[in-house]
Amino acid sequence: MALKPKYIAVIFILILSMIIVFHLTPGGAIRFYIAFHGNPFAAVKAIIIPGYFLDCGWQYIVEGYNDRETGEKLCFFYLRKNAVGLWVVTSVGTGP
Repeated sequence: MALKPKYIAVIFILILSMIIVFHLTPGGAIRFYIAFHGNPFAAVKAIIIPGYFLDCGWQYIVEGYNDRETGEKLCFFYLRKNAVGLWVVTSVGTGP
């Protein structure tokens, strides 16, 4: 049974709107990044602490996220707003 184009369009719009909603706040952008990189449970449990502005963007400290590939604790996230006004993770690392 093939999906009708109408249903495909509705599903596409729902997914796109969810992505946009997540990127309206820095915390949502960080949680989306964590979930997208293979750890949706950590995205829900992560503790996000706002930092300050540096040259590479706004710094946020995240507790409770380990990278799946390296096993390292990634706790520093840097974010900027893009041209549309949505928050985007620009850099992630283990130290400032």
